[in-house]
Amino acid sequence: MLRNRCCPTRPSLLVLALAMLLGTVQAQADLDLARADVERANTVLERAADMARQAAPEAIRTDLDATIESFLDTREDRARAAARLEPGVEAGSEEDAISYWYDLLGTTNAMTRWLRGHVYTYCVQPEHLGAWEGVWVDGQGGYLEVLDMGDRVLAFRLEAVRGPTLHTGLIEGVALVNAGMQRARFAVPDPSSEDRALTIVTFDLQHGRLHLSTVNAESFHGARAYFDGTYVRTRELPRDAVPHLKALGQRGVTLR
Repeated sequence: MLRNRCCPTRPSLLVLALAMLLGTVQAQADLDLARADVERANTVLERAADMARQAAPEAIRTDLDATIESFLDTREDRARAAARLEPGVEAGSEEDAISYWYDLLGTTNAMTRWLRGHVYTYCVQPEHLGAWEGVWVDGQGGYLEVLDMGDRVLAFRLEAVRGPTLHTGLIEGVALVNAGMQRARFAVPDPSSEDRALTIVTFDLQHGRLHLSTVNAESFHGARAYFDGTYVRTRELPRDAVPHLKALGQRGVTLR
């Protein structure tokens, strides 16, 4: 009687071992690349910080240095928290997870954009933008687009992506600029408030930067997200953002 000598359908242990080895080698290569990316990003960050210090007026340099120091003191803790969200990553082993390095890279690049915004604001910024119009960032996941509609009316779109859990927020509408031209205010009834308390967004223009604060804005963002921060302008509005902002301005709702 002839025996069936066909090859077994299941992969051999040798093939499985080889696949696992290749996977480990690739994972280590990806980790090394991510580390190298962070090292390069750190170099760019240091240069951006030096340029921002040189460009910034004396009145904000102390605050600028404090912001940089706070970022450097906390970014690794945030990256560790992000890594622990990955299955199988425990405290003490976070730096072996690629998510740790990806988070470091993302936060470092975001802070670099914020620092470069100071150079743009004080050295490059086109005069036709006026005091308000353009793209603003806070270096920690806050992103603001502002279109100056004239007659002390601003159309804006404000987004946020915060923390290792990436909680998000979005609020948009029309803000009215005060007579002194240094403060704008957006106010609407809070949609989740039974007594119709106001949601308020205040934009304070100080030394070319926007200090943004909110009241009762929880309905517009996730549990760990927020909009408040110090924003700097980084560039002109992208063309594809203008039509939406114009439409907001034309139908805008706010309370004085």
